[in-house]
Amino acid sequence: GDALLQKSYTVDFLTKKRTQNKGEIQMFYVEDDHDAIISKRIWECVQLEIKRRKKYLEEHGTNSYSHRPESNPFASKIICGDCNKVFARKGWRSSTGVDRKVWQCSERYKVKGAMGCANRHVEEETLIKAYLMAWNALVENRADFMEQWTEQLQSENLLEGYRAEKFIEYTDGAEPLTEMDTDFMLKTLDHIKGSALHVLVPHFESYFRTFFEWGGFPTTSLKSNGLQHEQNFNDFLRQDFVPESLDENLLFMIEFVMVEQLGKNLRNNIAHGLSDIKMFRKNNCLMVVYLFWLITAIKWVFPSENVEE
Repeated sequence: GDALLQKSYTVDFLTKKRTQNKGEIQMFYVEDDHDAIISKRIWECVQLEIKRRKKYLEEHGTNSYSHRPESNPFASKIICGDCNKVFARKGWRSSTGVDRKVWQCSERYKVKGAMGCANRHVEEETLIKAYLMAWNALVENRADFMEQWTEQLQSENLLEGYRAEKFIEYTDGAEPLTEMDTDFMLKTLDHIKGSALHVLVPHFESYFRTFFEWGGFPTTSLKSNGLQHEQNFNDFLRQDFVPESLDENLLFMIEFVMVEQLGKNLRNNIAHGLSDIKMFRKNNCLMVVYLFWLITAIKWVFPSENVEE
């Protein structure tokens, strides 16, 4: 480790009073003075992270980067897609006594009695689903990201290189997550941009899978290690029972809006963090709502039991 000598000096040898050296006397910088506690690279990464977090707090109007992460892991990590400020966690209780954890833009009711930001609240369960969907897409498409991470390893920005190194390590041989691990989420998640589209897309995918589960079709597959594995949405749509069960035009619309690269590709763009501001236009949200309406209008009919679900 390096050492800077004479950062302070004695101004009165009788009283032993010392003061900070602001250029009154010469200072000496000694390299490799002692065994380092951490490597120089890690120290420099930490300095860059401190600057990044300071800028993050200023941009999103908050004074804390995290608050009690063990019980509130999404604190300061949910950013409003409309006004760019942080979401705050709220505890709501319904008229039936059911407690819910929701996240709401901190600018929505900043002034008492007056509504500010018009962005809607997000259920905490939806945020968990969005994180799991994004991480699992990263694991399933690791090969597509390796080129980007390899380039970042050579970047002059040491923090970018460090993060790329960690993502290569975390995704190596990783299995898709089925539930959220808070400690792991804090290592891998920077923030979630909260907009209607971020809520609608994960909900549609979840409902679509559940819809086929109600029909008695398998929504998971068995891996070689004997563990149940949820297929990525692209592969799920290609299962034989999906085109056999849905109208051809409806399936084409779902693929075009959700996963087709030549179409909207909303699901994959959100899961891979490739979305831009143009994607969050009202018409895209309406398309997903329309898909919901089309799917919820379909009912499974079981002739043997003459029962509808």
